[in-house]
Amino acid sequence: MWLLLAALLIPPAVISLMGRYGLIVSHQKLWVLLLGIPIPVILLTLPRKYLLEDNELKIIGFFYRLRIPFESIRSLSPISTGRALVHPGSIFCTNPGRALKLERSQGSTLIISPRDPGPFLARFGPQGFKRGREP
Repeated sequence: MWLLLAALLIPPAVISLMGRYGLIVSHQKLWVLLLGIPIPVILLTLPRKYLLEDNELKIIGFFYRLRIPFESIRSLSPISTGRALVHPGSIFCTNPGRALKLERSQGSTLIISPRDPGPFLARFGPQGFKRGREP
């Protein structure tokens, strides 16, 4: 989330500094700086897939793969859109409307948003843990 915020704030800051020091920027270059830089950065950092494998949850993005063993997952529960947007662990959340809060045994929390949260909630939700899957 912080990386996305920085990607949106850096180009306008650079343009304002350029204007302060007398450098003139044409309209075309201005739009490229304001929109052309943050949009690809945002799209490349967002997760592409959430997979439930045999014994781990995989979060696959354009540049990264995060593997979370099932044993390290303490709980998984739905979270409101507003809380998902401001949560520090929301870098893996692509759709805050379908956000799920994943608590790990190390104490860290991630916000994920799979297209179909049903299998994730069935596996790790309160009902799944009651059936003897608690780590």
